[in-house]
Amino acid sequence: MNVVKRDTLKNRSRSSALGKGKRIGGRGLPWSSHMVSGRDQNQILGRVPMVTPKYFVPSSSMQAGFSGCNIGMSASSGTGRRQFSMFPSSSGSGSHPRTSSEIRTPRSVTTSTSDGISTCVVALTEGRGQARGEVGIAALDINYPHLILCQISDSQTYVNTLTKINVLNPIEIIVPNTFCDTQAMSKLYTLVQEAFPTVTLSSVLRKHFRDTRGLQQIQHLCANEYSSIEIVVSQKFYALAAAGALLKYIEFVRNVLFAPRSLKVEYQGSQNTMVIDMKTAHFLELILSLRGSNNQYSLMGVMNHCQTNGGVRLLRSNILEPPCLLETILTRLDCVQEILESSELNLALESLMPKFCDVNHLLALCMQMPRQDSKEVAETQMKYTLLLKTTLEILPTLRLALQNCESRFLCAARECLADERYQNIHCKILSVLHDDARTAKGAEASQMQCNFAVKAGISGILDLARQTYCEIVSDISALVARLASEHSLPLKVNYNGNWGYHIQLSQSKRHISESDLPPVFVQVHKNRNTLSFTTQELIQVDRRSKETLKEIIMLSNVVICDLLADIRSDIGCLFKLCEVIAELDMLTSFANLGSVSTYVRPQFGRVLDIRQSRHPILDFILQHEPVANDVFASSDYNCHIITGPNMGGKSIYIRQIALLQIMAQIGCYVPAQAATFRISDHIFSRLSFDDSIECNASTFVLELKEFQFIKQVMTPNSLIIVDELCRGTSCEEGTAIAWVIMEQLMEEDAFIFLTTHFLYLTKLQELFCNVTNHHFEAVQETTDSGRDRLVYTHKLLPGVTPVDNYGLHLAQGLACPESVLDNAKKLAQKLSLQRKAFGSSVTNSDMHNYYKLASTVIECVREGTFSAQKLEEMKQKIFMKVGENDGTEAWDEDGGALQEEEEVVQSLGTVNNEMHASTSLPSLQLLKNKGRSCTSKESYAKIFSDEFFHENAAEDKAEGAVQEEATDEVVASMPEVQECVQEEEPMEIESTCTHEGAVNLSPIISLPEEIQ
Repeated sequence: MNVVKRDTLKNRSRSSALGKGKRIGGRGLPWSSHMVSGRDQNQILGRVPMVTPKYFVPSSSMQAGFSGCNIGMSASSGTGRRQFSMFPSSSGSGSHPRTSSEIRTPRSVTTSTSDGISTCVVALTEGRGQARGEVGIAALDINYPHLILCQISDSQTYVNTLTKINVLNPIEIIVPNTFCDTQAMSKLYTLVQEAFPTVTLSSVLRKHFRDTRGLQQIQHLCANEYSSIEIVVSQKFYALAAAGALLKYIEFVRNVLFAPRSLKVEYQGSQNTMVIDMKTAHFLELILSLRGSNNQYSLMGVMNHCQTNGGVRLLRSNILEPPCLLETILTRLDCVQEILESSELNLALESLMPKFCDVNHLLALCMQMPRQDSKEVAETQMKYTLLLKTTLEILPTLRLALQNCESRFLCAARECLADERYQNIHCKILSVLHDDARTAKGAEASQMQCNFAVKAGISGILDLARQTYCEIVSDISALVARLASEHSLPLKVNYNGNWGYHIQLSQSKRHISESDLPPVFVQVHKNRNTLSFTTQELIQVDRRSKETLKEIIMLSNVVICDLLADIRSDIGCLFKLCEVIAELDMLTSFANLGSVSTYVRPQFGRVLDIRQSRHPILDFILQHEPVANDVFASSDYNCHIITGPNMGGKSIYIRQIALLQIMAQIGCYVPAQAATFRISDHIFSRLSFDDSIECNASTFVLELKEFQFIKQVMTPNSLIIVDELCRGTSCEEGTAIAWVIMEQLMEEDAFIFLTTHFLYLTKLQELFCNVTNHHFEAVQETTDSGRDRLVYTHKLLPGVTPVDNYGLHLAQGLACPESVLDNAKKLAQKLSLQRKAFGSSVTNSDMHNYYKLASTVIECVREGTFSAQKLEEMKQKIFMKVGENDGTEAWDEDGGALQEEEEVVQSLGTVNNEMHASTSLPSLQLLKNKGRSCTSKESYAKIFSDEFFHENAAEDKAEGAVQEEATDEVVASMPEVQECVQEEEPMEIESTCTHEGAVNLSPIISLPEEIQ
């Protein structure tokens, strides 16, 4: 990628001067003598247009030889001007030209505000050799001067780096030229290209990525309030290198120069935020809807009631990176609750927040030093100075609204607004500007405010220029009055930015056509019932007024620049003000959403327990309330398999769980009757069935790669949602691989929600105590025409779906031909008999009771409530449950079962008594995890006794042989089944418990495909 030096038309003379080697900005940095030409940046709403003059466009011959050598000084054919290269490549390998069809345009963030266009530029670099994978990131929003540094130790998939870039939402990414070497292109560069196809990628020489230069720039530009950041980033070499290149690029290419000690610098780590990869964010519809670019039907669209650009930006970053610190979450929830409970506070905030919509622009005003003196720059500085004055005048009202607040954040916001520096800045502004000067709407009103905002007596030349302007305006008014009298027409003076001063004639009182106007009136335009025109005399007077007006603006700008230079010493308080306003706006938006009576405040603990929860997006867009369902998961029951017919609601349900988790962790109320969440540090998902032509990978290959990555980085606090695991291959292989994958994922305490049509996976519950089965209800009924159909209730029930052949029911409802349906039903019936013949195992209640007992002991030890009395209570409970579930079979004549149970409970006591407090809990957890995957008596034996395992291993093998013989007898007694099966071998589960308690489950798959 290459860099284009872009200059506005107003800066052409300055660009030529720079080409001669002059130094700029007093920084002592000589301009380079070469220009590397590349793609142009399209103009985006809300951004300063960057124009590339014709003489900066490379010739075709230069483009042809671009990748092989540096571009020297060459004159353009039509203008005689020279091209200059910035950040030239010493080897030429950094150039990576694109054709016109490959030129990328910067993307914009989709927000509800008119000024919510992203202007963030990101610099990216990576270590080499042994340091490969150490990524440095620096980001700076030109309109919001806030430098963000980040250094990530990433894997070869660079998922954390891509996630961070997605959160920053850049319009341009700067990389070293060695990244895009055509012979050895960086893997990170390739991944960024694929992940962000609409973002401009620009390459600069790697020598500009210097950490020493970056640290010097930060020391020079960082505001005093944030100077402690130097201690944090002093050893973050790659982040500093990215910062050095970024700041130099912003200064020389973007023409933005920051004043010393005026920049906010922040280091953002990823240890205290939830990680949501880009695919998960896309398919969960966090920012954009899957329907298209509209964000109305996304989580961002549902939650975005913000009134300020800073609030929208903060909401977006929190949705993509929810905080993981419980203290932060509870502080936000306390604030939202207080806003909801105080209607007066809620109304005050909703009325005040729109007045702070442009507060972020104040930072650019006070920190960016203009590189040229022009009328447009002077007008912008005057408008933002008036905006700063208006904002400071609103602060006392906001502080008064927060006077009686008690929550931590609102109290901190009130203290922030009491900073004396706001008053100091306001006093300095009032010493220069009139008390009643403020921002105004309309061209004429805004022009008058800017012209006469500066007090009289500060600049004698300015006072004289304004007096001259007033006389010219009086002359214009007298001229129009004379013309109205001469021609007996109701004429009036009007002013706008395009026409200047001109004459208007309303046709509502007197209809006059254009041809009836006297010839003295020229440039006639008609707009509805109004005629606009001027005269030659008025044109000359208007020209004089414009010249005088420009002089007033430039003289006022001299006073404003002196004022801003005086204000910059107190600039740090404006950073804090923008932060407080943005978060207050976001929390007010949460309160607006939580005001719905069906939303509740979430609680946090060690389980996931949501009662009557609803999908937040469906709850927003549907005209009726969606069906509510419960969600429960804990470390003891962390794997949940969900079955049911197509269109039953399985996919919506697992997406709903992830969305509610995100809403709770950013501090928002959730749509439910009651909700308790466990803080999650990572959300993994497999929700799509895409393939990758570029990587030569099918859907199934990508799926296996994703699960390999999930297995490597998952933690006990992760949330995993999977929609139809391994359906990209045959039923037999998909079932086998899905079984093994689920076994591996269940080794951790991560919460897993799996939807599947592979009903054999539901047998995991019979072998693993931490697995539960659920299904979505579908009622079969017969229509008046005699056809069967399914009625979807979208209600989640325990157990496996009892509906057979639901795919055929759905096909029947879609008017599938009768002949096809009849043949399919016959074949499905035969296959169903074959599947049912190879019997079902009996759920072992002993195993589940033992597992519950071990889980209860661990919970008691964790809470510090384990005692002799508690042990006796658990003893009684386990005896009662075993007696109720197993009947007389639980007790043999010799009292062997009783003795066995007593040994069980006694061993519980010895475990806690003999272990030290620091090791008892981890040891118990390890023993419980081993017991998850053992069957029958082996389960408890592997938790607390190895001897019991050896005594009963032979007995278990004998029981397995008896079950196989019984299955053979069933097959032999059913000729039709035996004929259908013929030489096929039944599906078995070989469960081999080793001495260490590990389980190796290898499904022997030989059945035909299950009917889905």
